[in-house]
Order: sequence, then structure tokens, then C-alpha cells
Amino acid sequence: MQQERVRGGDNLVFSSSQEAAHFRESVETKIVDEHIPGAQRRREVLAEELAKKFEEHGVGVSSLHRPWEHSQEEHAEVQELVNTAFATDLRDALRKAENSPSFPRNIDLFHDVLTGELYAAVLGQRLNTVHFSVWRIALLATPVLLLVVAIILFAYSI
Repeated sequence: MQQERVRGGDNLVFSSSQEAAHFRESVETKIVDEHIPGAQRRREVLAEELAKKFEEHGVGVSSLHRPWEHSQEEHAEVQELVNTAFATDLRDALRKAENSPSFPRNIDLFHDVLTGELYAAVLGQRLNTVHFSVWRIALLATPVLLLVVAIILFAYSI
């Protein structure tokens, strides 16, 4: 009997925790390296990286600009696909999506909804924390250290 995975657990929507860790690291590195401000842009980075994973499974996606153009049935079907992705993995969810009568129309909506839920899961795992490198800390600490030294020298010169 297969144990159901926890949404936002170690594997996220991937078949292994290593693949999920690589995905998290890839997103986090891109955010840090590009000095990306704002939650919206961070979500876009996650969406871009998730789109790459879709493409690895042979399914292309594009940005969804008007999700309201999909029917309630399509939204319900896509939510089931998202649930499948978290319960098993992305590959199973994409297989189900491809077998749907709504395919390929459902893929962009699936990508959009999964991006939102994955973003929430990743935020829960503190992806969005600020990571300072040693050189940044040194760069920020240097003026403070110089100020302290100047004050000490001034105090002893009086």
C-alpha cells in the first residue's frame, strides 16, 4: 500500500526528495543570483523552473493570462491534477492531464494552479528567506567597523 505524501513535504511534486531539493536549490539560486525583489517575480521564477520540469516530461506550457476563461469543470479537473501531483508526482499528474478530453487546454491552467500551490508549499519551507553571502556581510560590516574604530581613536586622542 502506497503511503500518501504530505503536501509541501520533502518531495513536493517530484518522485524523489533529491529531485525536489534540486528544484528548490535551482529556484533559490536564481532568485539570489538575479537579486529578484518582490513576491510576484519570485513566483514567476518558480513558474519558469516548473515549466522546465513540464518540458522534461514532454509537455510545453505557456503563461496563462486569463484563467477565468476556463470552465468550473476544467478548474475542478485541474485541482484533481494538482492533488495527484502532490500525492504521487508530477509525471503521474501529467499522464492524467494528457489522457483528459480537455488536453492540451488544461495544461496551462494546471501549470498556473500548480505554480501557486507549489509556491505556497515552498514558502512554507522558507525558500524565500534572504541568504547573505560572506562577502555581502563583510561589505555591510566594513563601514560599521570603520566607524567604531574612528570613534575609539577620537576618544583616545582627546
